[in-house]
Amino acid sequence: PFITTMARGLLLAAVALTMLVAAQASCPNQCSGHGVCGTNDICTCYKQSGTVWGTRDGWTGADCSLRTCPTAVAFDTISTQEQRVFGYKFTPASTHANTTSTFDSVNPETSLRVTVLHGSTFSDSQDRNFMVRVTVSEETTPEYLFEWKYDTDTMWSNEMTMTTEWWAAQDLGSTGVRVYWANLANTEAGDLYEFSAVHNEGVDFYDRNDNTAHQNQECSGRGSCDRKTGSCTCDVGYGGEACARTLCPSDCSGHGVCQSQSRFAVDAGTTYSNAWDADKHMGCKCDGGFRGLDCAMRECPSGADPLGADGGAEGRDCSGRGKCDYSSGVCNCFRGYFGERCEYQTNFV
Repeated sequence: PFITTMARGLLLAAVALTMLVAAQASCPNQCSGHGVCGTNDICTCYKQSGTVWGTRDGWTGADCSLRTCPTAVAFDTISTQEQRVFGYKFTPASTHANTTSTFDSVNPETSLRVTVLHGSTFSDSQDRNFMVRVTVSEETTPEYLFEWKYDTDTMWSNEMTMTTEWWAAQDLGSTGVRVYWANLANTEAGDLYEFSAVHNEGVDFYDRNDNTAHQNQECSGRGSCDRKTGSCTCDVGYGGEACARTLCPSDCSGHGVCQSQSRFAVDAGTTYSNAWDADKHMGCKCDGGFRGLDCAMRECPSGADPLGADGGAEGRDCSGRGKCDYSSGVCNCFRGYFGERCEYQTNFV
C-alpha cells in the first residue's frame, strides 16, 4: 500500500508538473524582447514610428528576432491575376473546381477576380489564405451564390450573391479584399478557389490607381535587407536608405549636380511630380563647359559658322567647322578652317 500510495503521489506530481509546464508555455524566444506574446502563443512584433517610411513593423519573424528594412516605391511592376496591388499581392494557392475555370498552371485563366478597396488596409498583420466556394450556380433562375472563409476557419460565411462587375464586387468581411466573377456561366456549384494575400509590412494597398503598379517594398526591390541591422544593401547603381533612387554615374565627375526628374522639369519651367519615378530616377545637370551622362566631357568653344550655316547657336561644336576633342575641350578644325572655335576660313584650301 505504501508503494502504491507513493507511486500514485509521484504520478500526480508528474501530471501537475506537466500541467504547470503547459500553463507556462509561451511565445518562441519570448518574442526576443521585441514584441508582445498574444493568443495562441503568437508574437505581435513592435512597430516603428517617426521614420521617413511611416509606422510599420520594426521587427519580423515568428520570434520577432529579425529587423525589417526601410520601404519605398518599388522600381518593378508587380501584378498577379491581372490585379495590380499596392502593399499586398494575391497568389493562387491551389484550386479544386468542377470546371476548367481555375487559376492553376494548366488553366491559367479564371473567372474569379480578386480586387481591393481603394485606400483600404488589410485587417490582418500576417499572410492569409482565402477560400471561396460556389454554392449555387443556376443559369435558368438565375441565381449565383458563394461563401468564403480563411483556410484555418471551420465555419463558412453566409451566402452572398456573385457579381460580374468590379465596382459591385463583394467584400470578404472587413478584410478589404473583394471578389467578383468575369463569367458566371463558367461556374458550377462546388467550385472552390483558394488564393493567398501576402502581407507587405502593413502598407496600405490600392486598386485602379495609376501608381499602383509599383507597390512599396523593402529596399525598393533594388537591394537586400540585413535582418541583423535593419539596413539595406543596395544593388549596384542604386542608393539611399531604402535604395529608392538611382545613383548618378561617377557622381557627375565633380562637374555637375545629381538631381531628380522632377527637378529637371522645374528647371525647364514645367512639372513632373505625380509620376511614380519623379524622384527616383536621377541624372546629372552639368556645370557650364561640361556635358555627357557623367559630366566628364569638356565642351569646345563654338560660335557662328564662318559661311553662315548652323553654328554654335544651333548646338554645333567648333562653329560647325571642326570636331571637338571632349577629353581636352580643344577643336580640331576641318581643312581650310582655323581658330580656337574654327571661326576663320583660310584663303587657300
